[in-house]
Amino acid sequence: MKAIFTYLIIIVSILYSNQISSQVVFKTYNQEIGTIQSNGDIQKINYTFKNNSKHPTAITRIASNCGCTTPSFDKRPIQTGEQRTIQVSFNPIGIKGYFKKQITVYFADSKNPVHLYLSGNVIAPENLIDGYHYVLGKLQLKNIRATLQASEGQTFMRTFPLINATPQAVKVTLSSDIEGILFEETQITLAGHETYELPIYFSPKKSQLVSIRIIEKKTINNEVALKVIKDK
Repeated sequence: MKAIFTYLIIIVSILYSNQISSQVVFKTYNQEIGTIQSNGDIQKINYTFKNNSKHPTAITRIASNCGCTTPSFDKRPIQTGEQRTIQVSFNPIGIKGYFKKQITVYFADSKNPVHLYLSGNVIAPENLIDGYHYVLGKLQLKNIRATLQASEGQTFMRTFPLINATPQAVKVTLSSDIEGILFEETQITLAGHETYELPIYFSPKKSQLVSIRIIEKKTINNEVALKVIKDK
């Protein structure tokens, strides 16, 4: 009798587990983002779902088969009838051509995860030098983003490796409207194919964290104007 009772508990648990995952319904399980440039912005894609079950649930974790996708989600319980959104950030750097990535969502009290998919096509800039991923005018950079943090009275420094991708000398002008962002020099000249570690300093008046991005303001002949802006 005890064995039968235990067996029934197991069966009920399995049915309940299956019910939770099957009644969490997404508006779409496949997102197609079309053709994008690998030199462009990080793509942010939303997957909206609703808990149609009779019980609250919660996302316990989300796994991805690629480091290029970073999911973010609310860990609070999801009530019956409540709608939520999972946001996936996709970084196309290092990816060329067609891609299809899988994101696996695990819910509490469910052994059956939900599989989401993200697909599209990535076009990489032409004539990229090995190790460099971003093209800003006549320059190529390994990275254009960073998060800077400094306390009051302190200065934080981050370097950005870049190269003059042309055989001619290039004059580079630097600027920023962000309070606390400083440069050793606001104008530098790079010889043809010269590499350079661009230092950017952050010295805020009070403890602060800021995410920055380097953009190409304009390029005229052999002059490139770069600007450091806040990264959204």
